Amino acid sequence: MATTRRARTARALTTGLASNGSSQLIHLSLAEIRRLITRLTDHRPPPVDPILHWSTWRRRRQHQARTSQYKRRSHSP
Repeated sequence: MATTRRARTARALTTGLASNGSSQLIHLSLAEIRRLITRLTDHRPPPVDPILHWSTWRRRRQHQARTSQYKRRSHSP
């Protein structure tokens, strides 16, 4: 089961997010990678899907904030 979870996680982080509009996401930060590893390798691992969903949501919002900041200041990214 751990192999399946690892494979699903790797697939979601590399290819699965591309189908969800990865161009709308910022890159994974070191802190985000650490958080994902910590959450996914805990003694009682929580379900993978909510963790990845939260990570995707957070990075999408950060991308929107960055884009808004550039527009407000009349800069291009």
